[in-house]
Amino acid sequence: MKKAYAGITGKGGKSSLVNALEFPRMRNATIIRLETINDSGVSGCNREILLKGRDLGKLETELAKVEDAIVDVGASNIEAFLLALNSQFESHQAFDYFVVPVLARASAQIEMGEAISTLTALSKMGIEPERIKVIFNRLPKDSTVADECKPLLLFHKKSPIFSLNLDAFVYETEAFAALGAINKSYIEMLLDDKNYRQELNKIPLEKEKERMEMVKWVRAQGTVRMLERELCSAYQALYEA
Repeated sequence: MKKAYAGITGKGGKSSLVNALEFPRMRNATIIRLETINDSGVSGCNREILLKGRDLGKLETELAKVEDAIVDVGASNIEAFLLALNSQFESHQAFDYFVVPVLARASAQIEMGEAISTLTALSKMGIEPERIKVIFNRLPKDSTVADECKPLLLFHKKSPIFSLNLDAFVYETEAFAALGAINKSYIEMLLDDKNYRQELNKIPLEKEKERMEMVKWVRAQGTVRMLERELCSAYQALYEA
């Protein structure tokens, strides 16, 4: 299985979704980053490759070496990537799916317009709607996709050039900030079975510095476990529903 996460905007959360939504469910995959300035975060994958968006030949070579791959197209390389795909007949066939993250905020009109531009560009290449997916990211917990993403839903109603499932969403989360505080990847924390809350309770109250440090681990573990429940549902809605 080979998937490409793409989008003109740099605010859709492509890299975070690659690291947390895709890689934990495709653990044998190679992650290929097409980027120059984007911070992809810590994935926990030991098979990461860095290329530029215009290097279609190198990308196809790397894809041919593996069964599973997740390509993270950085915003700084998306135009070069799309141009490269257009330069070769049906080069998009190297991918099973193209996933476009959408910032699920009513205030993010510019970003939503950029997502629509990306979806349109992919469709014009001849990519079938069932191979173009949308994942709604950073949805406010007190809202719905229908309320926050009306322009994109209206666009889909008029031009159903991509697959749409309103259950394919991820709420706004503090998990990634919490992971950054302890410098751990999502997959590392997900697989960590140590009970950090129990460890916190073992530290005497007078050792305040140690307790405060352990609180970071408790927070990271708790937010990741809550997020994982949401990601499982989102992944099923994205590919299996």
